[in-house]
Amino acid sequence: MTESLALDGHHKTALQLGNALLRPRPPQEGAARRRAAAGIGSHWYGKALGHFLTGLNGHKRLLPTVVAWLENALDSDTDTGPYDLSYLDRPSIGAASTGSSRNEIIGYLVDAVRDVCITVIQDRETAEAVTEHLERGGHPLLKRIERHVFAVAATEFPEAALPAAWRCLLDRAPLDGHTTPREYFELARAVLPLLGENEYQEWEALILSGPLDTPERRRNIQEHLGAGETEAQVWTNYVERWQLDRLGTIGSESLRGRTADLLATLADRLEAPMDPSPEGVRVTWSGGASEDLVPKFRELTPSAAIELADEWTSSGDDIMGAAEFDMGKAFATAVAERALEFSRLAETALQLPEVFATRFLDGIRSALDANVPIAWDPLLAALLELPGPVPEPTIHGELRWPYQVVTALHAIEKALSRRDSGFSAEHLEPALEFAIRYIRPVGPAPDSPSSAVEIRSDPLVSALNSFQPAAVTAAVHLLVHAKSNALQQTDVYVDRVCETLDTLLTPTRYFSPPIAAALGAALGRLQWVAPDWVAARTPDLLSADWYGDIVASIALLYHSRIDGFFDVLTPKLSEFLTRAADGEEFDWNWTNQESVIKRIGLSLVFMTLNRAETLARPLMDEFFDKTPIAIRASVLGSSGRLLGNADSVPAEVITRARELWDRRADAVGDHAEDVAELSEFHTWVHSGLFPVEWWLPRLGDLAEHIDVEGFTYLGEDLAEASKSDPRAVVSVLNRLVRRTTASWLRHDLVEHAPAVIVRALSIGGDAAEAAEELMDYLGREGYVNLNTQVERARNELDQE
Repeated sequence: MTESLALDGHHKTALQLGNALLRPRPPQEGAARRRAAAGIGSHWYGKALGHFLTGLNGHKRLLPTVVAWLENALDSDTDTGPYDLSYLDRPSIGAASTGSSRNEIIGYLVDAVRDVCITVIQDRETAEAVTEHLERGGHPLLKRIERHVFAVAATEFPEAALPAAWRCLLDRAPLDGHTTPREYFELARAVLPLLGENEYQEWEALILSGPLDTPERRRNIQEHLGAGETEAQVWTNYVERWQLDRLGTIGSESLRGRTADLLATLADRLEAPMDPSPEGVRVTWSGGASEDLVPKFRELTPSAAIELADEWTSSGDDIMGAAEFDMGKAFATAVAERALEFSRLAETALQLPEVFATRFLDGIRSALDANVPIAWDPLLAALLELPGPVPEPTIHGELRWPYQVVTALHAIEKALSRRDSGFSAEHLEPALEFAIRYIRPVGPAPDSPSSAVEIRSDPLVSALNSFQPAAVTAAVHLLVHAKSNALQQTDVYVDRVCETLDTLLTPTRYFSPPIAAALGAALGRLQWVAPDWVAARTPDLLSADWYGDIVASIALLYHSRIDGFFDVLTPKLSEFLTRAADGEEFDWNWTNQESVIKRIGLSLVFMTLNRAETLARPLMDEFFDKTPIAIRASVLGSSGRLLGNADSVPAEVITRARELWDRRADAVGDHAEDVAELSEFHTWVHSGLFPVEWWLPRLGDLAEHIDVEGFTYLGEDLAEASKSDPRAVVSVLNRLVRRTTASWLRHDLVEHAPAVIVRALSIGGDAAEAAEELMDYLGREGYVNLNTQVERARNELDQE
C-alpha cells in the first residue's frame, strides 16, 4: 500500500502510513523482553519496509525517516542495558539481515539505513547530510553504518565522499576501544590510498603516537609484571603489538611511508602475518595466537607436549608472550588430534595445573565429537586418582571444584553417544564409580530459598557447570547405557546410584537448585531404569515447594512428550494449574521466558495429536478450565505454528488437530468472555495443512466475535482461497476489515483485497454485491487508489 501510494504521487500519505506501520515503538509495559515493536508484526516487517523503500526511493524525507526509525528501535531495545552489543547480531554491516537476529526489526532497519545512505551520497552536500543524520544520536551502531557506507562510497563516488570519509577515519575512539570495529578497517583500506600526503600524515600520526596511556592500562601492567621486567619495557612491547594489530589488519597495500615501514619491521620482529583480516581485531594483553602454537605442539611427542605445558606454566611467561588461554587452546587441539596417544598419558596430564588439565580433557571431548578413539583404561584410572570434593558450597549450593571434574563427566556422557568412542562394558563400572564419588553431599546443606521466585540464577545453567549436578547426569546416563545394552550388573549399578541419590534427599534434603534441576532433567530416564525408586521418592522430588517446582518444570522441559512419564508428573502439574487459577504468574527465570503453564498445555496438545486416547484426559480439561485465556490462546496458536513448521504431518494427526479445535470451539460457544481463546486461529490457517472448506467458515465465525489483529495477516491466504470460493472469501474479508479501523492493522488484508474483489465480481450475484460494498467501504476509509489496484489485479488475473 505504501509503495502504491508513493508511486501514484501521494508521498505525504505514504509517509504517514509508513510511520503508522513501520515506526518502532517502546515495548509494552511489563513485557518479558524489552525490545522494540512496530505497528506491524516482525515477521511481515521486512517485506513491508521493502515496499516503503521502493515507493519513496529518492524522496528527501526517506533518509531522515529511516534513521529516526532505527534510533527509535535502538532506544527501545533495553535488553542489552548500557552496552553496545550490536556486533553480536551484526558482525558485518555489509551482510544483509536474515531476519533471525535477536531483534529482527533492528536488523531490517540497519539494511535500510545502509542502502539509503549509499544511494544518497552523490555529492558533497548530500554526503554531509548523511554524516549529520548518522552522528546525531550518538549510537555506536549508527557510527558503524557511517564507516561502512563511506567505505563503499569512497570507491564509487570518491569526489563526493572523500572529505566526510577522511573525517570518519580521524576518529580515535575505535582505535582505542577494547575492540576495533571491522568497519573502521574497511574504511581505512578504502580511503587511505585516496588521501593526499598531508591528510595521510594526519591519520598516520594517530598510529605512530600509539594507544592512549591510561591509568587502567598502567595498572594492568603493574599487576602482571614478570620477574626481571620493567614497566617501561612492557609498555613498549604493548605499543608495538597495538600498532601491529591495527596496521596488519589494514594491510600493507593500503599503507605508505612510515606506517608501511613500521608494519614490515614489526611483522618481521614479532613473526606475525601482514595480510588484512576482514573480521577486525581483538586487543588483549596476550601474545602468541593459539593457531601459531598448534604447529609447535604437532612437532612434539605427547609426553614432550605435556612437559612443555608444565614448563611453560612454571616458568611464568610474561604477559606479552604466549598467553595462558592461547597455550591451553593449542594444547587442547593437539590432544584432540592424537587423543589415543595422549589419553594413554592421562595420569601425567591430569597432574598438570588446573588450566592445562582441563584443556587436556577438553581435547578428549573434542576427539569424541570427531569419533577419534580414546584409551579409556588409563584415562578412567587417572580420573579415579583425582582427589575428592571439598566442602565449599556457594550461596546456591554449587560446590566449588576444579573444572576438570565437570569436563571429565561431560566427556563420559559424550562417549556414551558415540558408537566409535571405544567405551565398552568393562569401562562402565569405573566410570560410574567416578561419577558417584561426586554426587554425595559435602559439608552442610546451603540455606533454602523461601520460594522459586527468589532463585535469581538459572539452576539449569548452573547444573551444567557444577560438578554435583554433572555427576548426577552422568551417572543416570551410565545407567541408561547399561540397561540399553543389557549388561549383567545393571541391577547392581541401579541400586548403587539410587542409594547415592538418596543421600541428596534423605534424611535431610540437600537444598540446591542446580541439583534439583539435574534431577528434573534426569527424571524421565530414572523412571525407565528405576521406576520403583522414582515412585518412592516422588514426595521428595515433586514436593509442594520451590524444589518440587524446579524438578517438575525441568522434567517437563526435557520429557514432556513421554506419555507414560507424564503420569508421574500429573499431580504436580495439577497443582501448578490450581496455583495459576489463583493468580500465580510463574515468572521463573529458567523457563526461557515461557510460562510453565503454557508448557503444560503444549505437552497435552502434543500428546492429544499423537495419541487419540488422551483427548479426554482429565488434565487437559483441567488445563482449559483453570488457566488464563491468554495462555490458552497462546497454546493453541503455538500448536498451529508447530504444525506448520513440521517437515511432514501424518493425516491422522491433522484429523486429531481438527477434532481438538472443534472441541475447544464448542466449549467456548458464544461466551464472549471465553471466545478470545480462539484468537490465534490464524496460525492454523497459515500452516497450510487444513483445507479451505474447513478453515474458511470457522474464520468467518470468529470474525464476528474477537479481536482480529492476528487475522489481519491472512490477506495472502484469503486471496489464494478466493480461487476456489470467492463468494465466501469476500464475505469473510468484508467482516474482517470492518472489525478494525486502524489502517496499519488491516494493511495486509487491503493489500490482497483487489484479487479477491476481482474474482468475486467475475461470478456476479451476491458475491459481486459484496465486492462492491467492500470497495465502497475502503474508498470511504481513504484508500483512494483502490480502483487502480483492482484494475491492475484484473489484468494480472486475465493473463494467468
